[in-house]
Amino acid sequence: MLRLLDLYGERGERDENPKVLEMLKENYRPDFSNVQPIGLLRQLLKDLDAQWLREHPEGGGGEDTRPTSRMT
Repeated sequence: MLRLLDLYGERGERDENPKVLEMLKENYRPDFSNVQPIGLLRQLLKDLDAQWLREHPEGGGGEDTRPTSRMT
């Protein structure tokens, strides 16, 4: 999930998605006590990645195949 945030979150490598940023702003819980919004965020990130890969088939793999360039 952290890799997908690198791709689509703040200053994302592929795109900075406003819906991802809003979900992070509204639903962030440091203790992860609110599991549902985290699951929704993960699904949104996976959907964004699948869409990007369909639109950029030459772009390579998704979440598990690219090295992490920064720590968040």
